[in-house]
Amino acid sequence: MGVFTQPLSSIPSGELLIYRYQTSQRQNETLSRIQLLDFHDASGFHPLGIEYHKASRQLFVCNHHFEGPRVEIFTLDDLNSQSPTARHRRTITSPLVNSPNAIVALNEGEIYVTNDHFFQIRHHRLLARLETYAGLPSGSIVHIDLQGDDPSEAAVQSVARVPFANGITLLNSSVLAVASTNACQVRLYTILPNRKLELSYKINVPFMPDNLSADPKGALLITGHPHPPSLDSLVEARRVCLKDPSLLDKCHNGSAPSWVAEWTEDSGLRILYRTVGEFGTSSTALRDTNSNLGLVTGLYEKGIMVWRE
Repeated sequence: MGVFTQPLSSIPSGELLIYRYQTSQRQNETLSRIQLLDFHDASGFHPLGIEYHKASRQLFVCNHHFEGPRVEIFTLDDLNSQSPTARHRRTITSPLVNSPNAIVALNEGEIYVTNDHFFQIRHHRLLARLETYAGLPSGSIVHIDLQGDDPSEAAVQSVARVPFANGITLLNSSVLAVASTNACQVRLYTILPNRKLELSYKINVPFMPDNLSADPKGALLITGHPHPPSLDSLVEARRVCLKDPSLLDKCHNGSAPSWVAEWTEDSGLRILYRTVGEFGTSSTALRDTNSNLGLVTGLYEKGIMVWRE
């Protein structure tokens, strides 16, 4: 979000956690911190987008490390353990992975990653702002092939240009959905045999979409921000929290509007949740159709919102 303090070493590293929403345990027992093993760069770990490939137990993470953006790959151990672990396997760096935001796995050896900007905001604040507000198509989607002969290398290619490329998810095995935040659109792409993408459809939404997910029945969940100035004001107000941790509780009192919608080809766009003050800064929505349950996360919220259908 472009909020930085000096020195960088004073900023705590990010973490990965597992939330077991279907257990009958007490709430504080359903949230588990994942211990990262064999991860030598953990002190600069700042995860953003994550993707779990269940068949291979691989966890792919977009990491905004102090020394430069990268993709980390872990193998996740027993999900049911109260002390889960993830063993670090490799780090992917490339000039084409310059501002990674979200990630989706085609299989255990191929992933797509969105770069929301060409210019990193920590190095080029004004140019990054220009990208955002001018709607320049300087964000990108890259395909990473991890199945090469040399495990230390990965084949990275740019496959599409998108203004503020944000959330990304598979609608099915051949269609990829990507949020274009400043265009207020979700773009659907056909995946070609060479893994390049062909734009096939644009879904216009009345807010700035952030992350995307597809439920097991094929509905696309779109989550985002209906009033960006409120979000910007909240981000600026949080700077004081980085300087004085004693004010952390007070800083959590502010909020910004949320919007969650779903889209299907048959029914079009439908509002699921829209609010000004109850649960703000919505960033991701997920739905478990077997349990008739949904989850929403917020960029600056204290916890996770759960709804039942």
